[in-house]
Parts: sequence; structure tokens; C-alpha cells
Amino acid sequence: MSIFNSSKPDWLTLKFSKRAKRSWRFEWKKASGPWSWFKKRNQAVLTLPSYFQHPELKDIFPFLYEWAEITMERQTSQRKKQKRSLEKQIWQLIEDKKSNISAEIPPARQRFPQITPQGSFHNVQEHFDFVNRKYFGGELQACITWSTRIGGQSFHSLRTNARGEKVHLISISRGYDFANCPLEALRGVIYHECLHIAVPPHTVNGRRVVHGKEFRRREKLYEHYDLWIKWHAEVLPRNVRTLKRKAK
Repeated sequence: MSIFNSSKPDWLTLKFSKRAKRSWRFEWKKASGPWSWFKKRNQAVLTLPSYFQHPELKDIFPFLYEWAEITMERQTSQRKKQKRSLEKQIWQLIEDKKSNISAEIPPARQRFPQITPQGSFHNVQEHFDFVNRKYFGGELQACITWSTRIGGQSFHSLRTNARGEKVHLISISRGYDFANCPLEALRGVIYHECLHIAVPPHTVNGRRVVHGKEFRRREKLYEHYDLWIKWHAEVLPRNVRTLKRKAK
């Protein structure tokens, strides 16, 4: 018996796809009868990336089966919370095994985004240049843009541009592009994302560490660290809610 089928519910069919890159797809047909009637008919299909078949990932399957079970039920706030918790555990398990299975994980196809440094109130390129000069001696090479997402998350990623070159990309949440955002807060988040280039992730005991001791130590060297953290926690969420209301 396959290690994937040893605890698999009878009502669930597993499929593995080479086309699936970084996540899974779940499909099922709703039935008018009770769930027990429906489950016996094997109408639920969970399609997973082919690299999920790696023996190192066998421990994620009980979490996937529980996730599928909850997904078919009425989506209350409690069940949504359970799903998010399961998803977090699944991806953490994959992250923990990444060094052992990296050769089998296909690279994600990423379109290089349009670079838009000028916002409604702030130009992130100008402030990146300031932060780069003051804290990194002007040595960092990166593209910076306002994020196209509506959310509070800013992030750094390594992308491939049209010429096939690897480029550090910094995307800043548009929640910072408000008149109520002081320059010290905007430069704080830019400094944080720049640190991901200067202090890249490393592996300790098979675990990928992003915000390690050295990262946290250097993060606090930003002269307006406390102001930025306070603004990020108290004002940014309100700005993001404003963006979401306008997008409706």
C-alpha cells in the first residue's frame, strides 16, 4: 500500500500533477444527501504537485486529508481558522524538508512585474536610494516598486528579468502610500526589505531561517525603528482597510 494511501479516507481520490507548481487543487461535487452518502462515491479529488510524492513529505498527508474534510463543510469562521492553521503546518513541514527535496521542486513561473516607484504621495525609489546610501554604503542593487496587491505585506523576492538576469525585487505595500505615512515609517519598511538582501536567509539544522539573530540585531539599528514599528502596527492596518473599501 502506498504511504499516501495508508491513512487516506475512502471518499477521497488523490492525483499528482507535474503542471501543479506550488500548491494543490481540491474539487468535489456537492450532494443533496448527508456527507457520509457523498463520501462513499469518491467524488472528491485532491490534485497535488508531483513532488509531494517524495517520501520526505509523507507526514503532510494527514494534514491534507483533514484540510479536505474541513473544506467540504460549511465555512464558519472557526473552520476557516482551522484551515489556515493546517495550511501553515503543511507549508512549514515542506519548508523543513526543502533542503532534501529542492531538486524535485519545479521553479515557479514568475512574470517580472511592472516597476512603479511613483505613488500618490511617495516615490519609493528616492527613499530606497536614501536608505541604501545611509545604511548600506550604496552597495545594494535592487528594483523597488509599489505592490500591486491590496494588503499590508511588503516583501523581497529574487526574480528573473526579460534578459534572464536575477534581480532583487522589493515590493512595498500601498498602505504606506498615504499622506499620514511619515518618511521615517516608509524608510523603515524599505530598510527591513533591504536587510533581506544584506542578510540573506540561511539554513540551521535543516530549517530555513529568515529573521535570525543577526537580522534582528541589524534591524534595530534603524534610527527610527520604534516609530516605524508603532506606525506599522497601528496605522498601516487602517490604511489597508481604506484601500480594500475603495477596491470594492
